[in-house]
Amino acid sequence: MKEELCREAEDATKNQYQNPLWNRLRFSRITESVLDQASKCRTVNGSLVNLIQGAKLRVATGGYFRDLLLVNYL
Repeated sequence: MKEELCREAEDATKNQYQNPLWNRLRFSRITESVLDQASKCRTVNGSLVNLIQGAKLRVATGGYFRDLLLVNYL
């Protein structure tokens, strides 16, 4: 691979985690790091299963609970 092509590839892949499209394309993809975690996992259900299924951790705030109440009320 030529040096110019290497630099172009580097520029195209910088800060991918900040790009919403990149995150959407990677949603529920099983990567090498996930496979490594799975090889060491000893539980049937938990955060690794959620990661593989595409779940995201959510911080429960006061507004989140208010929204839950409103949804159930309406």
